[in-house]
Amino acid sequence: MDELTRRDFLEFSAMAGGAAMLGGCRIPCSGNTVRVPYGDTIGDRFWMWGHGADALLTGQDNYGLKAECRIDMASACDYMGISNVCVVRWHGKPEPPFDACVRSLAAMKRVAWSITDGSKQSFEEKVNSAFDLADKMPNLTTFYMDDYFCNNWKSRRPTAELVDLKARMREKGLELACVLYSDQNGFRKEYRSQLALCDEVSCWFWEGENIAGMAERMKACRDFLPAESRLMLGLYMWDFGGRKPMSADLMARQLDAAGELLRQGIVSGLIFHCTILCDLGLPVVESARAWISEHGKDRI
Repeated sequence: MDELTRRDFLEFSAMAGGAAMLGGCRIPCSGNTVRVPYGDTIGDRFWMWGHGADALLTGQDNYGLKAECRIDMASACDYMGISNVCVVRWHGKPEPPFDACVRSLAAMKRVAWSITDGSKQSFEEKVNSAFDLADKMPNLTTFYMDDYFCNNWKSRRPTAELVDLKARMREKGLELACVLYSDQNGFRKEYRSQLALCDEVSCWFWEGENIAGMAERMKACRDFLPAESRLMLGLYMWDFGGRKPMSADLMARQLDAAGELLRQGIVSGLIFHCTILCDLGLPVVESARAWISEHGKDRI
């Protein structure tokens, strides 16, 4: 992975150093504020990881999930009591044009849109599409790089290209976010130059058996990232690595760890994975829903 050039690094550092604090967000925006700054409740920083309702109907590998989901992203968020959604295209769903998807998400407080994902369009096409959507959606706040550092991921970009992308995004008050896996690609020094360009990083635990070490690994991730970057914790409600339902014990461990990490200020928000699980009658979804209702109004 290439490193930031000295000129790019100095330019980015100057912008980051002069950024004002906006609703708990340290974001360089060239004089513009972010579109929808975070408030001071924990619930305002809860997100759902969103997939198209028909993503399970493609006949592809679904990690043990059955093709029974029919719930759309907005309905799933409403059911869970969450007002922010990350739209990440899985198995190419939703497909362009996105007009119906845009209409369905109009009432969401914040929307993030993936610019790296499993769909067939090129990175440039996804970025251009996301900018087009940002012009139509005042609640689109974030471009998301999903699975960006995974092995053999073809969408990884030169650092200079991401610097140019961030310059375009700042003009619209948009943020850049990225996925990092604690138990797959880890925290490697060669990632740092590109992670420094991310306003927000979400850390995930692909293997359910690794949840036991969540607190320690999240603290290590917080130390690894730039101080200016917000750290989000990703919470699976299905054991994708194990290709099986998440056990009640593991879900309870996740929620206990999440609450403590929020209290300690190690993480600034949570992402619940994912919308297509919300109408399958899974007990862990109901336990997460109850936890969200209980703690959503707690103060940061």
